[in-house]
Amino acid sequence: MVSKEIFITGLITTDHIVIENGGYKSYLGSIGGGSAANVYFTLKTFNTPAKLIGAVGEKKPYLSKVAIKDFINDLDENIIYHSKNSETREYYHIIERKNGTWRHKFSSASPFSNSKQSFSVQLRKSYFFKKFNDSIMSCAIFYLDRLSKGLLELAEIAKKRQIPIIFDFGTISTRYLKTNLILKAIKMANIIQIPKNIHEFLRSQLEFKKLQDINPNIDIWVLTDGSNPLKAYHSKIGEIVMDIPHLDNTIDSGGAGDAFMAIMIRQIYFLRKDNKKIIDMDRGQFEVFIKNCIENAKKACMFIGSRTYLYEYIESRNKFRSLNDYFSNYEYNGNNIEKSKALIENYGKRIQEINDSMNQRINKENLKLKKGLNQFESNLLNISKFIPYVLEKTVESLNIKDLGGSLILIGSGASFSVAKAIQQIFSPPNNVLSTYSFTPYQYILKINENYPICIISYSGTNNDVKSCFKKAKLNKSKKIYLLTSNRDSVLSKQVEKHTGGKVFYINTYKSEKGFVGVYSMIGNICVLAKILLSNNWKSEYSEYLSEKNLHKLINSYIVKMSKKIQLIKNKNPSIKNHIVALGTNWAEPVLYDLESKIVESNLGTIEISELKNFTHGRYVNLYKNPENRLVLIFKTPETENLTDFLTEKLSKIAPTIVLETKKESFLGMIDLFIQMLVFINELGKIYHQDPSKPGFPEAAKGLYNWNGLL
Repeated sequence: MVSKEIFITGLITTDHIVIENGGYKSYLGSIGGGSAANVYFTLKTFNTPAKLIGAVGEKKPYLSKVAIKDFINDLDENIIYHSKNSETREYYHIIERKNGTWRHKFSSASPFSNSKQSFSVQLRKSYFFKKFNDSIMSCAIFYLDRLSKGLLELAEIAKKRQIPIIFDFGTISTRYLKTNLILKAIKMANIIQIPKNIHEFLRSQLEFKKLQDINPNIDIWVLTDGSNPLKAYHSKIGEIVMDIPHLDNTIDSGGAGDAFMAIMIRQIYFLRKDNKKIIDMDRGQFEVFIKNCIENAKKACMFIGSRTYLYEYIESRNKFRSLNDYFSNYEYNGNNIEKSKALIENYGKRIQEINDSMNQRINKENLKLKKGLNQFESNLLNISKFIPYVLEKTVESLNIKDLGGSLILIGSGASFSVAKAIQQIFSPPNNVLSTYSFTPYQYILKINENYPICIISYSGTNNDVKSCFKKAKLNKSKKIYLLTSNRDSVLSKQVEKHTGGKVFYINTYKSEKGFVGVYSMIGNICVLAKILLSNNWKSEYSEYLSEKNLHKLINSYIVKMSKKIQLIKNKNPSIKNHIVALGTNWAEPVLYDLESKIVESNLGTIEISELKNFTHGRYVNLYKNPENRLVLIFKTPETENLTDFLTEKLSKIAPTIVLETKKESFLGMIDLFIQMLVFINELGKIYHQDPSKPGFPEAAKGLYNWNGLL
């Protein structure tokens, strides 16, 4: 006897997944799509026999490869026409964040280049009729997501053999009314799914009250209306109304209809396989029948992309006792935006052609925003890509209990700012860990106990930090950690071999150019914070440090800073300013790094002070020498009142710029770091100088290379 299977007929496409947030578009990657292909893949994922009938084009092989990637192993079992002269259909699946909610749309035009697909593949009637007739004996159910004359003729063949016909009207166009195809489809269907807006349009055009007025033999129809209650009809039970559960974590409802239909088809298939009839269901069974469909649709809404939730199911299915357990009890949780990105990257493919057009658009926007990109600005803009990359690729866990309650952080230059930042995160009272920051020379001179240490060195070749490792060994330190990007350095290998030693490797996808560090510094802070915070790392941190948010943030600060910096332009831009910088608590590490950036970049002179301590006489110099003074104040939520007081007073003496964050604690610190770097960048533009390339006085060469520490 020929084994029975479900025939799924319709579109096979490639979906390019794009997130749009605040005008910034981020291309995540491309995965298979199309309603028929989504339904087919769902059925196969849930161990249901199915055959896919559709077409792909071979004119752009990378499109067809992505479109059929999810069922490449089943290709010989399906009826797939490969057209040599056409292209696989492609759509841009755009998920937009607007007014606090996510919305989706599908477009055949690229949001990056506005180019549209061409030579779209068409179904070849003669090919399908032969293949369909050859295999129809194995058909148990026939499902269509498209209406065309050829596909309806296939449905008629199935109907004559008393095979149940399921029509999905969720993706059709009302233009088919011109040839009466919709009316024909309703008359032959056993089961119909139709969105409310299409249903209402058809009612006005075809003048019916209910679908059974056109087809009295219809078994089931389902009328969907987004997140509003759906209406379902059963020929024995009549109509029922089912509520759609409210979802706080809805991201993308694209593909929810396909997820709904796949479970409906699966349930009908197994009813028939068990020699049961749809007509014999009672009301309770029918409600469970619809509820299972809703549950699968609900899960599809929690991930970006039409079938990404299935990838999560594939990776997690050992957690479920049964498929019913998955429908009834299992809730996806966590940061499904980040999870979606990882799944799309793992199961899909980034297409270079789209990457190129996206980068061209971004470059055009950046060039329009500001003329003449220099190296420092390039590094600054690169923060948005670098931080999410290193967080994903390099973060490891660390058992804080092994540290015995304390950790010494050691770094020089920008790495000392990293050490100060981590010290601020774990400053008492935190009841978890006490951290202390030192430069290498301070550590060697002051510490003779066996405290755990963490050396921060991006290159791992600095002689000063090498000396710290020697000192730590002399001290017989309990633990020696190294945070570095250079696994091949002598220091990395020594730490790895040392008992109690461990290297946290910052896996960078590119090297930072220029003398003054930008993205490596902030990247080190974020990675080390995540390692040490361990279970206390919050999902809001990851969301804030995502590429889309950082890109938007940096560019918005560039626009705002260029306006603030007019205060300097209004004075004498040919003479560099003396900067008076004030901040406290979470702003303190930023204050230290600002001082190093101004000095190392040769962008003026600077004095820094704790915010309140400045009021104890340190203001005298400013009031008596106001010429070419610039006041820069770091404002946090906890210092709002004092900052406003100081701004009012000091702005009467010298131009005063306030860099303000609305964020608390760790995120507030990162926010201020970014604003500070944007400030440095804009200062460089005023002085026509690249901050990353200060130039070195001939007489000063060799200062860095003194080897007399240990």
